[in-house]
Amino acid sequence: MTAPNGTILFNNSTGSDTTASGLGAANVYGTGASTTGASAVVTGISTTGVSAGDLLWVQSSSGRQFSIIATVDSSTQVTCDDTFDNTESGRTWAIGGKRATFDNADSRRLFGDDCAAGFVIETETDQSLTSTILLSHNKGAANEGVTIRGSSAHKTINQTVNDEIFDCANWAGGKNTFRYLKFTNTNASKGNANAIRIANQAETFTFKNCIFGDATNTLRYGIYALSWARTVVHQCLFTDSEIGYYAYWNPTGNSSFTECVVRNMSSHGYYQASGEQNTVVNSVFHNCAGYGVYITGEGQVIGCICYSNTSGGIYLSPAYGNESTMAARNILVSNGGYGIHSLTSATYGDLDNVFDNAYFNNTSGQALKANIDPITLTADPFVSAANGNFNLNDFPGGGNLLRAKYYELGGN
Repeated sequence: MTAPNGTILFNNSTGSDTTASGLGAANVYGTGASTTGASAVVTGISTTGVSAGDLLWVQSSSGRQFSIIATVDSSTQVTCDDTFDNTESGRTWAIGGKRATFDNADSRRLFGDDCAAGFVIETETDQSLTSTILLSHNKGAANEGVTIRGSSAHKTINQTVNDEIFDCANWAGGKNTFRYLKFTNTNASKGNANAIRIANQAETFTFKNCIFGDATNTLRYGIYALSWARTVVHQCLFTDSEIGYYAYWNPTGNSSFTECVVRNMSSHGYYQASGEQNTVVNSVFHNCAGYGVYITGEGQVIGCICYSNTSGGIYLSPAYGNESTMAARNILVSNGGYGIHSLTSATYGDLDNVFDNAYFNNTSGQALKANIDPITLTADPFVSAANGNFNLNDFPGGGNLLRAKYYELGGN
């Protein structure tokens, strides 16, 4: 397959969904393209300034519309990487320029059947949707995967209906990376208003430097991971939704959630119901109406802060191999209930991997059941938690005590 020459660009102010493909140094277009079914050759176009690796768009009546150009054959013909489905003539076509909208019916094919491994889809402007975009490109582990990103942090993708922004179901989604995006929903109903739903995926979905929700345009769940979905979530903000990260029914092990902030949830910050080994590391969970972190199954919570969560800081219920479920080196402050609420399972016994955690002012006390080598604080350790500043202060018995013990998030 031919490597794309660059990034597929969208701009809803300067782009076009009728005269641009999104990738190519020259922007040429017209209405005379001809395709032959099961052939990768397209004729009746202009190739002035066009190079192999540019993206061709042909508005076919059905089937494929986008493909990377493999060779420029003449001034009016190219051969593409992929075959087209129909024998047609007089079709609208374009190479280069910028597409306008993710919501356009033709543009949506770039996220689905017309997508190719290595595609980078970038929006220079905010985008608005009127229905869910289905990720169905099936580019798996042997390929480079697909990146969907903002040109700078953070371009908003807003859903206007009560549905997901992106959906990926039934082993069809391939490998995706999302960066520099903000996900919101402006519909009054929130029953399905998730940023993304991932189900039955063997591939990894990566989210880096993204924002999920805001105080006005809230989501239900930021990330909704189901049945073997594997995720890597790094340096993201989840705010003002029902649950930030929701994983249910055997999410694949080796998912990770690192250096994130989750705040102001109407339920839990991070929720994992059943499932294999997942890690939550160096993240902050504050002012959630449920628990900061709620895990039933296998999971590790390490180096995190849970502050002012109504039900409690961390909830752990052993399942599968409870010996691998752990809470260590966390700071639990001003939570309702316990700082760490760990349960006994009739099948798996007591959870005892709760150690080296620091506690202050949790309503029910430090921990239910296991609590090895706790650090008991006598003062709030944070500079200004009410204003979102969770750096350690110098108060005796607070941040000063943690500093004296060389207690740093993620430290040894």
